[in-house]
Amino acid sequence: MTDPIINSQLPTIPDPAVPRSPTPEDDHERLRALVEEPHVRMMWGKDINVTPHLLSVIFGDGKTLWGFTPVMTAPQYYVIRGDSRWYPDDPSDIDDLPPELSIRELYDEILSAISEEFGCETDEIWQPYWEDEYDDEWPAPEWPVLFDGGCSWFALDWPEGWGK
Repeated sequence: MTDPIINSQLPTIPDPAVPRSPTPEDDHERLRALVEEPHVRMMWGKDINVTPHLLSVIFGDGKTLWGFTPVMTAPQYYVIRGDSRWYPDDPSDIDDLPPELSIRELYDEILSAISEEFGCETDEIWQPYWEDEYDDEWPAPEWPVLFDGGCSWFALDWPEGWGK
């Protein structure tokens, strides 16, 4: 038989797929100051100035950092605090890992949270630029507005100075 008093003292484990608001223990605003620094990333052999944006919500325990780069605004990227149980690979490639913790499976939830915070532009807005009369140039979406034409993700190291 389980003692209800002992069980009520166990920490609750946040759902890894549900965004939550930061708590004071998360020190989210200090992290924002560290990660939202402009810097240079290379793309197609060119140095490009980028300014990452930290998503205001945290997924699960928030113990890992992930970068999400939408194709249409690359190399700009969003920084996501994800659950320590998340993994980047296709779950069919890894034995004994639950598929619901794969970033591939969480993609829609993550992009929904980005869209809610930063806005989202749709294909219809850009359709005229994809037709023959606009072959040469078309305006890029205004960063950090999400334009989801696909996205890549990558693990990030915690910034220097985080020191938790």
